Amino acid sequence: MPHADSDQRPPWWFLPFVLLLFAGLLGTRSLNEPDEGRYAEIAREMVETGNWLVPHIWYVPHLDKPPFTYWAVAASLAVFGVNEWAVRLPLALAGLSAAWVTFLLVRSVAGAAAARWSVLILATSMLYWVMARMLTTDIFLTQFIAWAIYFFWRSWRSLDALEERSAGSGQQAAAFVEDEPDPAGDARALAARRSFGWQVAAWAAMAGGALTKGPIALVIPLVAFCALVWWRRGTAAPRLSILLFGALAGTTLFTALALPWFLMVWESVPNSFEFMVKGQVVGHAMQAAAKNRAQPFWFFLPVLAAGFLPWTPLLALAQRLPSVIQFREVTDPVDRALASACLLNDAGDFYFRLIGHRLDGEAGIALPARSQPFEQQLQRVWDRSRDCRELRALGI
Repeated sequence: MPHADSDQRPPWWFLPFVLLLFAGLLGTRSLNEPDEGRYAEIAREMVETGNWLVPHIWYVPHLDKPPFTYWAVAASLAVFGVNEWAVRLPLALAGLSAAWVTFLLVRSVAGAAAARWSVLILATSMLYWVMARMLTTDIFLTQFIAWAIYFFWRSWRSLDALEERSAGSGQQAAAFVEDEPDPAGDARALAARRSFGWQVAAWAAMAGGALTKGPIALVIPLVAFCALVWWRRGTAAPRLSILLFGALAGTTLFTALALPWFLMVWESVPNSFEFMVKGQVVGHAMQAAAKNRAQPFWFFLPVLAAGFLPWTPLLALAQRLPSVIQFREVTDPVDRALASACLLNDAGDFYFRLIGHRLDGEAGIALPARSQPFEQQLQRVWDRSRDCRELRALGI
């Protein structure tokens, strides 16, 4: 993982400002109708009746959504009393949770400074700020999906030690006697255990999402993770056995966490299976375009543009910004021993020198099939390197 620039302390106002964005003025307005009033009443009846299994509204079973949102609000009402502030407190915490995982994900890729900017932009975007203080299921689902994607990312990156090394590393491994310790093997075993743990955590987060809004909590993280595996398929082979084992264990954990509530409700409420599965899941999936989402496909583009305010102009400005050059320092001893040098671009052009300080080498224009092995090797070295935070003049 890239080293976060933890030595660069955040401004003193950063954390208080973010906390104020989410926690400030939560109880200063009444509940909106119909969503906030309906969800709050369901949570209030949970507290009143003591029935936390089956959600009720006006004391009639209400199974349009799984229970996590109702549980979170009911727990807040039970502790802080029946008031608007208590209703919206879980929303603020969920918004903070999603902002925190955004910080962790961006920090793992681009460092702490970029992570802080990402949190500030997210927390001050109009749509996100509104949804973090309006009682619906969306902000709870968002945090679970975000955590699942982050855990999958950490699971993938934990397996960097399993990538194929150069021939030199193979010769080093062959030099070990059977009874002697194998530091490289120990490092790979530790990486596999860490990857397994991160992936299991991702499935637990998806279980929380499924108890919030159903199968969509599985679809988005798994599509994102599968896209990553496909995109990096050239380096995925050493990782597949660990990933598949983690997926098997994660599926088991997901089932153990998410399925019992559904089974108990289906057993205790007549016709609930037909309503929840056939009516809600299958019915919404089959009729979404015709009934629930009659707008054209581009309908949500202006919604996103408005929801990203006041940062929407940055999307256009980003097209005019100069390119960013990033430096990393090679730390792996095997990588530091490599004598070759390579220059690549996205069009398939390449220039490769077997001995980096010599001019003779191999070059090609628009040959992606030939440049891909060089790109994969360079990516492996890049992933194992650490970010450079201090540069010095070379004097040339």
